Parts: sequence; C-alpha cells; structure tokens
Amino acid sequence: MQWKKLIFFLFVGCFGLKIAYLDGDVQLQPAPSTINKTKSDIHGLPGLEFRINSKGFLYASLLAGPIINNEIRRFQLQPLKQCFQQFNGCITISNLVISRYRCPQLVSLHPSPPNRLILIIRNLDLEIRANINGEIGVILPVKLNNTVYLRIHQISVTIQFTVQHTLNGSPYVRIVRCYVSTGLSDVFLQNDDFVGNIFNTYFRVN
Repeated sequence: MQWKKLIFFLFVGCFGLKIAYLDGDVQLQPAPSTINKTKSDIHGLPGLEFRINSKGFLYASLLAGPIINNEIRRFQLQPLKQCFQQFNGCITISNLVISRYRCPQLVSLHPSPPNRLILIIRNLDLEIRANINGEIGVILPVKLNNTVYLRIHQISVTIQFTVQHTLNGSPYVRIVRCYVSTGLSDVFLQNDDFVGNIFNTYFRVN
C-alpha cells in the first residue's frame, strides 16, 4: 500500500495536480442556463476536485495525440443518398472510410479564461474513399458504379469547450466554439470508364 501512495504523490508532484476532497455539503454553482430557474442551493455528491497546472496540460497534450490518431483511423461515415430532379435520378455514396491519414504536427490542450479549455490540432492530412452507385439521365440513362477519393491537406481545427455540471452535479462537456480550416483539396474518380474520364478531365477539383 505504501508504494501505491508513493506513486500517487509522485504523479501529483510531476504533473501539477492539486487535489481536494469534496463532501456532500459542498455547494455547486448551477450551469448558466439554469441560474434563473432555481434559487435553492445545489449540493453535490462526495468526490475529488482537481486543479491542473501547466505541466499537467502538457502531459494531457501528449496523451491527446495518440488518442486522436486512433479515433480518426477507426472513424466511419454514414452512407449518403441524393436525388436530382433535373437529371431524373439518384446516387448513393456508401462505404465511406478514411483510407489514408497523416498525423497532425501539433496537438495542444491548454486552459483559457473563464473556465474554458482549448484543443488545437494543426496540419493533418486525410484521404476519404467511398463508392458511388446510382443512375442519372443526361441525354441517355447513365449508370454510376465508381470509387471516389477525397484528399484534404493541411487541416487545422481549434475547439473551445467548457466542463459544466447539471443540477445534480453530473459533469458534461459543452462546445463553445469550433473553427476548421483546410489547405489543398482534391476529388477524383478511380475507375477509368466513361463517367470517370469525363469527371477527372473537366470537373476534377484540385
């Protein structure tokens, strides 16, 4: 048991955690959306209060990078279907997966007053692969059966969020602001058929 306490205090000292015990009589401030709804005191359950300094946020940034990399690789998008009255047909985009991924050059998590956290992700690349199926009518009905690739480079994301709590003291995360910017993008069809050649020659975005 002593060595567990030693590791715990070393962790607290290295990463800047200050811990205080909260009993059931500690008053919690209500979320902004509920301030005008009640005037009674709000009491939370027993627990711990953590205060993290700059070393703690540096360590959290180091942990956030691998977590983001793993989640992006496993991320799957829902199928899409779009119908066009002018072409008298519909297309379906399915099997959307992230086929290629380059890790971001920077992942940073730091605090920002008042009581907010900012997550910054800088300069990552994605390639999304999907299948396109359907039929559209231009002059004659044209069947679509192709593979589309979307490549996006130099993606940067800044997310500002805050950790709040409900009336019963349960914590939740609320996103306050989100900003996304991209650099280069490229869309092309893989199959070397009639539709693919026309799209890649005249309509390819790069």
